[in-house]
Amino acid sequence: MIFQIYDGRTLWQILGWVMVFAGLIIMNEIARRTKAGGAVCFFAIPAVLTIYFISIYVGAAKGAEWALNNQTYVHMNSWFHYAKVYAATAWALMASSGYVSRISFWTIRATMETPLPLTTEPLY
Repeated sequence: MIFQIYDGRTLWQILGWVMVFAGLIIMNEIARRTKAGGAVCFFAIPAVLTIYFISIYVGAAKGAEWALNNQTYVHMNSWFHYAKVYAATAWALMASSGYVSRISFWTIRATMETPLPLTTEPLY
C-alpha cells in the first residue's frame, strides 16, 4: 500500500502530512515573494544542510555513536538523496538569475526554425 493509515495513528499521520504540505506551500510563497525569503531558501538552508551532512559523515567516519545512529546517516546512505537536494537548488538559482529563461527561449526558437517533419509513421 502507498499509504498505510489503517491503525490507531491514522489521524496523526494525516495531520503530519497536512502540516508538511502546508509548510511547503508557505515556504514556497515566502521564497518566491521576498528577496530575503529567496536568500534563506536558496543560500542559507543549503549551506546549513551542507555543514550538517559533512559533520554527520565525518563523525561516522571517526566511529562516533551519535553519527552512526543518526537518521540522516542511516536512511540517506547513497549519493542520490544529495544529488536531488543540490540539483534542485542549482536549478532554482539558474531560474532566478534568468539563465533558464534564456535557455528556454533559444530552445523554442531553434525548434520553431526547424519544425519537426510531419509523418504518418508511428513514433515507437
